[in-house]
Amino acid sequence: MSTVKFIGFRGVGLLSKAIRFVTRSPFYSHIGYIDHNDKLIECWPTTGNKMQAWGYSKLDHHHDGTPYEIWELQVDQVQAKYIDWFFYRLAVHRIKYDWLGCIGFVFKLVRERNDRFFCSEGCVAPLVQYLGWHTITPAHVAPGNFINIIQAAGAKIIEKGEAKHGTVS
Repeated sequence: MSTVKFIGFRGVGLLSKAIRFVTRSPFYSHIGYIDHNDKLIECWPTTGNKMQAWGYSKLDHHHDGTPYEIWELQVDQVQAKYIDWFFYRLAVHRIKYDWLGCIGFVFKLVRERNDRFFCSEGCVAPLVQYLGWHTITPAHVAPGNFINIIQAAGAKIIEKGEAKHGTVS
């Protein structure tokens, strides 16, 4: 067996609070992936580094004091390899943030694209593909829903903390 890791954030900024309000998630406003080298891969519409595409990031790009949890999900070695490859592709090719998909999420419209993903949509997409979770529609998965899904699949919290400038991930 092997594992894959995801990070859930409870952002402290206005956009994060709006995301939690719209998605009715008391904790999670953003999701990212931690690859096999413990590098953070995420996509956020606006941050200090102006990231509007998937890419390698650092924990200190988040506001100081932003609470986070790292979740670990057991998968087989082949699944872990493919899931890691999926996120590597998102980061290296700088796959864009899915603004229209995010708006469609709010209005409950199905808008599936393979060339753009919002955070939780991109994080669940490889699980749907490589773990066979075909009853899940990635465009309907909010950050809080994502954590509920992986928790139901057996994921466990392995770390809790708060983002601080000067920290690295």
